[in-house]
Amino acid sequence: MLSSYIHAPYTPKHHQKQRNRNKSRRSQGGSANGPRTTLTKKLRYVETLQFNNATSTYAYYSAYRKPDITKAIGAIPQFSAYEMWRLRSIRVSIQLAAQPSTINNVNNLNALTTGICWTAPDYGANETVSGETIMQYQNAKRNTMSLNKWKTVVTTPAKINSSLDTTGTWNFMLPNSTWVNTSLFDSSFYSGYQLFFQLPGFQNSQPSSMPAFTLQTELSVEFKQPAFQSSPSTFSHRLYDATLEVIPDALFPDDYATYVFASKKDARNPITGKRDYYVRFIPASSTSVLPSITYSADDFLTLHRENKSGAFYGNRKIRYSGPAPDIYHQF
Repeated sequence: MLSSYIHAPYTPKHHQKQRNRNKSRRSQGGSANGPRTTLTKKLRYVETLQFNNATSTYAYYSAYRKPDITKAIGAIPQFSAYEMWRLRSIRVSIQLAAQPSTINNVNNLNALTTGICWTAPDYGANETVSGETIMQYQNAKRNTMSLNKWKTVVTTPAKINSSLDTTGTWNFMLPNSTWVNTSLFDSSFYSGYQLFFQLPGFQNSQPSSMPAFTLQTELSVEFKQPAFQSSPSTFSHRLYDATLEVIPDALFPDDYATYVFASKKDARNPITGKRDYYVRFIPASSTSVLPSITYSADDFLTLHRENKSGAFYGNRKIRYSGPAPDIYHQF
């Protein structure tokens, strides 16, 4: 009589052990995959704004507001530590704020609760101010304010507005899954939202005597790929707030043009083999026709020591507000 052999059935525990063995084999070698691990951060900043215009029946504030990553608390260390980032969503809350001249005027503050706040996320950055036309947006929402409670008025994804040329116009929009290089500490290319705040009965009030309102913006940001070239130095962190004032025209020595920091790129000099960096500044005014200027590590150190513009604008006097260059990068 032949004996039969009965194999024990596989159990979930057996399957788990097999998966662990396969995972261990894969981790030991093979082709490297692209980076997939991300870090999600909630970055916030607060702004206080004032009603700055009026019609014959109401005072109002109207603007197309974009997210500003440079104002977010804690953004600089994250940009220094990672190579890529993307803005996933924007969340905006609003609350009324009293100005010094109205802080004791309770009647005015109570009247503000009748104000109407219109908001509409807008993926296209092809308009600056919507005004009353915001009411035509299918996604427009209205809210009234509270004196002691934050009201969430915007919750939306953000889209990258891009162009195929350098004219500054936005030709198409990229999805919010698109990654951006952290060497550019800027978010002005992301879409924002339309804001139109009406205050009936305040059309004759002086702007200086009117209450204000406070916006809290929360940015959901993802980071990927640790940056091996990241420098934890104070210079690298504080450089994001640097400004540079130059004299564009020698005929007007008292007329300064303001530049702001745009980006810093670390690289190795192909000739000397030394570690080097390049600092780029752009005009502070979006309407300026002046070009961007870029300094190498040596040139930037000379600029800081001599207070002169170097190869740009005839080596004339400058006013620099920012950290001293990190000499470590020279070697």
